[in-house]
Amino acid sequence: VLTRSGYPYTGCAIRRTTDGGVNWETQFVASDTALLACHFLDAMNGWVGGGWSECDECPYYNVLLHTTDGGATWQPQTFGEVDEERAVLDVAFADLQYGWALREDGVFVTSDGGINWYPQETPATQRLYALAVNEPHSVWAVGGNGAILHWEGTNSAEPPRTLLPQQFAFTAFPNPFNPTTTLEFSLPTSGLVQMKVYDVTGRLATTLTNRFFPQGQHHITFDGSSLPSGIYFARLQGNSFGKTQKLVLLK
Repeated sequence: VLTRSGYPYTGCAIRRTTDGGVNWETQFVASDTALLACHFLDAMNGWVGGGWSECDECPYYNVLLHTTDGGATWQPQTFGEVDEERAVLDVAFADLQYGWALREDGVFVTSDGGINWYPQETPATQRLYALAVNEPHSVWAVGGNGAILHWEGTNSAEPPRTLLPQQFAFTAFPNPFNPTTTLEFSLPTSGLVQMKVYDVTGRLATTLTNRFFPQGQHHITFDGSSLPSGIYFARLQGNSFGKTQKLVLLK
């Protein structure tokens, strides 16, 4: 069960009972994450979804966690473009491999236990809020204005596979730039990533990001319109990697 206090859902926690709800033990607390969905296949395997935000007024980035030991430990799973501002609203699995998840921007499916997720087209023009799966290829979704969707399919065609990066990379294009450049980076593993920009004196010019990113390729736009022309250094730092990219701002 998920419990939460405040708005928007600050102080979220995952609690577990083994006696039919008479007593509950706290297994996981997330002070800056809105946990919105919880689904367990059995006593050991479960998923929770929600969103992560830097502040009350900030957008929510999607979060999906998976446990294989009854909630004692939780591991993040790659979920589409996590750097997009879309929280996970609901998640449901038919078995240990095949599952569906509902994000603010649509429905996603996995056939490998949540390692890879793929967007699914739906005819709904209304926002969807909840879903239920009763077998691997049958899912129901409900949304605004009384919308009810049902999808049935076969396993004759696997969703397209995407190649995930096997090594770390960090580039900027264009460079030199005026006034914006795109900082692209590839992560071989998921984790917390921090990116800051410094001037030639070592003074911090701006912090571009400081949050969790999944394995994969990502990009962040750096806008130097408020800075003078000159040389800057973008520093990308993770748990087991770090690299500095020289930037030239020409106005």
